[in-house]
Amino acid sequence: LLFHRAIGFAPYGDYWRQLRRIASTHLFSPKRLSALEPHRQYETAQLLRSIHDSSLRSGGVVRVRPLLQAASMNNIMKSVFGRRYDLLGLELHPEAAQLQRMTREGFELLGAFNWSDHLPLLKWFDFQGVHSRCQKLVAEVQVFVQKIIDEHRQEKSAAEKEEKDSDFVDVLLSLQAQEKLTDTDMIAILWVSKSAGSKLYA
Repeated sequence: LLFHRAIGFAPYGDYWRQLRRIASTHLFSPKRLSALEPHRQYETAQLLRSIHDSSLRSGGVVRVRPLLQAASMNNIMKSVFGRRYDLLGLELHPEAAQLQRMTREGFELLGAFNWSDHLPLLKWFDFQGVHSRCQKLVAEVQVFVQKIIDEHRQEKSAAEKEEKDSDFVDVLLSLQAQEKLTDTDMIAILWVSKSAGSKLYA
């Protein structure tokens, strides 16, 4: 699932230390978190409004889980990819629907019992279909995230963006040459960053 190139799964060494430095300096730094505060406040306000509206429509009974899922997904999507979706509408944006499906599939694969994890010789047979499902998901994730990276490249450069307007894709693009990050590295880092905040969708 490409995760050997992301901080949570990469083997300990120079590359892992490089990713940890990038995360602590550019993703979880006080300056970065402060810059994203208005977005978090906006998502919180939207969540409370959704709970209020749902309560009025249903006579006081509110299913909170889908509302929390939408708020969580949009919070992460905005900070990582610079996108926000209407996840509570009657019809989901096709990109949002694809993202939800891929996220669910990823968590299902991570939690699936796989005999080849315990008996490596079985990896060649893949009789449970886990390996083929992983390959299919990786190909889909690569296309999905690469498209977002390419769109960011076509827009104004991260250096021209104000801190409050930039997302993690912009940060990685600004560091790509300096840190010698390939597009595959960035795809793995971005996907795991997004997935880490989307566990409510599992």
